[in-house]
Amino acid sequence: KRVFRRHVDRGTTASVQAIMSIDLSDLEAEVLPIAIAGYLLKKKTKGLGKFSPLAWAKRYFVVNNLESCVTYAKSESGEALKCIPYENILSCKADKSDKKRCRFKLLTKVTDQEHRVYDLQAEAPDDTVKWIACFRKIGKEHREEGLRRAHAVMKARCSIMGVDPADVGVPEMGRDSPMSPTPDEDRKGTR
Repeated sequence: KRVFRRHVDRGTTASVQAIMSIDLSDLEAEVLPIAIAGYLLKKKTKGLGKFSPLAWAKRYFVVNNLESCVTYAKSESGEALKCIPYENILSCKADKSDKKRCRFKLLTKVTDQEHRVYDLQAEAPDDTVKWIACFRKIGKEHREEGLRRAHAVMKARCSIMGVDPADVGVPEMGRDSPMSPTPDEDRKGTR
């Protein structure tokens, strides 16, 4: 607050306004290269029976903003076994069958027709909430960015053809737009 007042008092309001207009989300990757990292238990998809305690493997997960992907490895210093691009994260939900409230499911897209569910477990319910919130935020931001890009492309094509976007059914981007998440989807982090 003192720095801000000092600049305003010196009459440099233009530079202060420029600094204040910076969108911090644009700088998130540089400021917070790792959004969250830590050990989670990941349910194995092959081999042992699904109810066996040996069906769970401890993996070190990293949500990496610089590379826009989620990776996991056998250890913190180990080589990544898998990289899941942010745009492939579809949803993340708590596992309601878990009485300890530590398990959750991460739904990802493998191809346009194929999806994969990662069954994950954190050490404590508070950790579970943090991981779910992080995965939901990532998925939502990338879906919204994709919608904005698609909308911009549709409007540009209409402009090139000399057609009013509203005449051909291109909706406006806004809160009530069919291209925006509904308030329900916004709260749930789904879509």
